Amino acid sequence: MIVRALRWMVAVVTLLALAAPARPAAAQGGTELVLGALVDKSSNLLVDLTLTIAEREINAYLLGQNQPYRVRIVQEDVGKDPQRALAAVQRLAAQGIRVIIGPETSEQAAAVLPYANANGIVLISYASTATSLAIPGDNLFRLIADDSQQAAALTAYVIDSGVTTIVPLIRDDVFGNDFVEQFTLAFRAAGGTVEPAVRYDPAATSFAEPLQALNSRVDAAARRAGSEKVGVLLVAFEEVVPIFDAALEYPALVSVRWYGTDGTAEVLALVDNPRAAQFAVTVDFPNSVYGEEGSLEHYDQVASQVRAQTGLAPSNVALIAYDAVFVAALAAAVAGGVSNVDAYKAALVTTAAAYTGVTGRTVLNAAGDRDFGDYDFYAVRDIGGSYAWVRVARYTAEPESGAGFARR
Repeated sequence: MIVRALRWMVAVVTLLALAAPARPAAAQGGTELVLGALVDKSSNLLVDLTLTIAEREINAYLLGQNQPYRVRIVQEDVGKDPQRALAAVQRLAAQGIRVIIGPETSEQAAAVLPYANANGIVLISYASTATSLAIPGDNLFRLIADDSQQAAALTAYVIDSGVTTIVPLIRDDVFGNDFVEQFTLAFRAAGGTVEPAVRYDPAATSFAEPLQALNSRVDAAARRAGSEKVGVLLVAFEEVVPIFDAALEYPALVSVRWYGTDGTAEVLALVDNPRAAQFAVTVDFPNSVYGEEGSLEHYDQVASQVRAQTGLAPSNVALIAYDAVFVAALAAAVAGGVSNVDAYKAALVTTAAAYTGVTGRTVLNAAGDRDFGDYDFYAVRDIGGSYAWVRVARYTAEPESGAGFARR
């Protein structure tokens, strides 16, 4: 039974018991709380599916707790386009929706946030990590840690692999620029060298020019330090596939290790492209991604439903989106609805502090972002002639015990 499977939320049950019965604002349709959601249905992250599962399960939970409303999620497919995300938020706001799960990317969050702040819209992102968006008091909450923590985890991996010089290849946007800034701080503090980044237009379809520039910089760095001491940091999204397909033609780029982030971790299109996948195997290409784990029972309960419908395991980002639905809805129960934005934001922080979900504890910091996080590393491997993503390492950042790193 779903209600029995949801027994991990003891602390939140206590919050609900203390809260006044929640009655959503009239704009939400009486007893129906409508949440918006911004998704990219072309990215294979399965966020849209886990949102649907979460909608069903939060309603079963609320029924079991005798709460007076039910949740409905209106999904908007916005890809990774900032302007599509803004237009979708405006459409959702026109319907009276005041809480939105998303957006996915930091570039989208930066585009949407001014409108959300000005119009009383609360955003709960499941994947935006740019440190420039860690702003106390705004309307953006993120159930994922900011990139300063991911940079620390990735630095630990790179140093452990013996690489001391990194040449970045990055999207020229908020995500790319913020991440390389944080990584540079962490890597230099660890004694490493970060060369000036090669940037490319996020809208580019050809990567010959940035790859030529990258090849020259990597070749020069390898001549100085030795190819075994040089690596490439790629901060990208699905364009990793054409980048890797083309990078096979550049000798210096094949001779060094590459590293990725949560933007490229578990991209299914990469393992489906033999040339790009072979390049990933050749250059190792571990990718850091938020990976704090909740209970195994909770994970299995969600993952089994995803596998039954797709044959795939849910991505970490999709699981965070699942948790975001629970936190969003339970906060409404604590606040007595969503019409009072300040009351709802306060309840969101309180609820997140009490909730432990499929991705573990969701405590938020002063900026409204997840307080800390463990990170998994996924790399493409050739398994019996087929390419697949495999977890190869884990970085643990428990506040009580300090950081630790272990390869698998």
